[in-house]
Amino acid sequence: MSPILPFFVLLSLGASLLAEPTQDIVGTWEFVSAKTTSSDGTTVEVTTHDLRSTKILNQTHFCVITRNADGSFRHTNVGPYHLEGDLYTETLEYSTNPNWIGSDVAYKSRIEGDLWYIDEIGITPSSRGEVWRRVWGTRDAVEF
Repeated sequence: MSPILPFFVLLSLGASLLAEPTQDIVGTWEFVSAKTTSSDGTTVEVTTHDLRSTKILNQTHFCVITRNADGSFRHTNVGPYHLEGDLYTETLEYSTNPNWIGSDVAYKSRIEGDLWYIDEIGITPSSRGEVWRRVWGTRDAVEF
């Protein structure tokens, strides 16, 4: 074996260790809260007292399903997603809101411990930030 081969192996390992860390978003997430600020400065905050939502991501697609505080169905969105650095983008391939189908929603994304913060990057003057908590293992049904 050439003495130079181990050098290249170590060099490539070192480069991968120095690369920007990736965000591991694959898994199941439960909604914690959201804050929307409209263009006139009005702020609306939503928590688990208002709705329940679960977002599931595999390597290529996401699915989010949400119900209201009274347990009634609210909406669902499904489609591919893309994560590059801190830019997370969902493409709505299926949605209970027909006007949303085909749209892309971009977020600035960061994970701190078991919390995932996504802040919508939109073309409207309003803004929306969401917080999700990673679900580890099974969980009991949540009652309002």
